[in-house]
Amino acid sequence: MSSENPITAMISSLSETYAYREESMKRRVAETSVMAQKMVDERHGSIKSDRWWQKTKTPNNFNNLYIAGSMFKGKDEGCINSFKAARYYSAEAGRRREELLKEIAAEEESASN
Repeated sequence: MSSENPITAMISSLSETYAYREESMKRRVAETSVMAQKMVDERHGSIKSDRWWQKTKTPNNFNNLYIAGSMFKGKDEGCINSFKAARYYSAEAGRRREELLKEIAAEEESASN
């Protein structure tokens, strides 16, 4: 019978050696490097886009801006601090200017007659 403690003998027989741990670490690092390169290649490849299996949560048209009021929801004028709102209000100002110029021209024409 051995003079070694049976529990210590069992633990030492089940423990990994230093050489085994080093080799498994080298193997994991190599596999991780290969998998990372595969992910980069797949992301920038021409076949599938990045995260193609996931459904995107963003809408097709960018209309998720802060809305000024519920009556403007879904309209271009409701998107505060956006180019949509700037274009809308610029176009409206142009239309209003044309209306005012027509009114002024009509008043001048009627005053001259």
